[in-house]
Amino acid sequence: MPGVLEAMIQVCSALGHAHSKGYIHRDLKPRNILLDSKMQPYVLDWGLAWQKGAKAERDVQSIVGTPAYMSPEQARGEEEKLTEASDVYSLGAILYHVVTGKPPFVAETSWKTMQMAMSLPPHPPSKMRTTVDLRVERVILWCLQKEADKRYSDGNEMSEDLKRAMHLENPKGPAGMLGRFFKRR
Repeated sequence: MPGVLEAMIQVCSALGHAHSKGYIHRDLKPRNILLDSKMQPYVLDWGLAWQKGAKAERDVQSIVGTPAYMSPEQARGEEEKLTEASDVYSLGAILYHVVTGKPPFVAETSWKTMQMAMSLPPHPPSKMRTTVDLRVERVILWCLQKEADKRYSDGNEMSEDLKRAMHLENPKGPAGMLGRFFKRR
């Protein structure tokens, strides 16, 4: 698991860099993360990415992304509410998949999967696999909050808590959220 966490920390940091430049990926999923022979990750397929503040050039509103990994606001088609925290949700869903063997929400149709993501809490990973470290579970569940402002604000923030979890420290989670709340305001 340490190798996987190290790779995920690098992915989060890479996304954090993109987030600092105003970019949101919008289609993070396992297939869009390539690991080379040295476990160095690469985030691929930036075709749906957009820069915050850029006006979409299309006539109709559409939902883009992969249902099993998209945030609730993305599933609702609320493009104006997409932020870095939307990508954080996707990173949490990917890490959930890595530690449990499946995404947090899966149904027989894409629409039902999106409905689950919008309305149901995920099962705690440790209930599906007893070997899941509770510190990592805490990070995952923090990422999968329904409200974007309750998640990590960007990939860098998630990366820092994953580093803490990997070094057997408790992630900031809810206690650190108060500090992050005041820092943002």
